[in-house]
Amino acid sequence: VIAGAVGGAAAEAVRGVLAELGEMEVVRIAMHPGSVQGFGQLGRKSW
Repeated sequence: VIAGAVGGAAAEAVRGVLAELGEMEVVRIAMHPGSVQGFGQLGRKSW
């Protein structure tokens, strides 16, 4: 579980690591604080 630090430059590091292990989607939604949210899937498990 990764909480926080999924926006900006930190998102690039998180995406880079998770891209090697599975899939990662980082999107912007109309929510403050925390407008950048992430969702990933490793194998058949969603997280």
